[in-house]
Amino acid sequence: QKRIFDKIKSHLISQKEREDLLENESSRLLRLDNIKPLRMFISGVGGTGKSFLKEAIKCLVDDIWHPKSGEIMCAIVAPT
Repeated sequence: QKRIFDKIKSHLISQKEREDLLENESSRLLRLDNIKPLRMFISGVGGTGKSFLKEAIKCLVDDIWHPKSGEIMCAIVAPT
């Protein structure tokens, strides 16, 4: 799970850095063109930490995009 988490973390941080470079309004319109989705399939038998990993990723997203709000901004749409 750590290897998967680190890969996702690296991807999210690079996306956030790209987003931060596009600060003015006209550039924001181009933001969707700069999004590079990360697609992963995570499987495993019960007890291997899939749900724990999902929660860790959710917290990571909130920490990267909303570090000071303390609010939960990331929603899980397909829970395990």
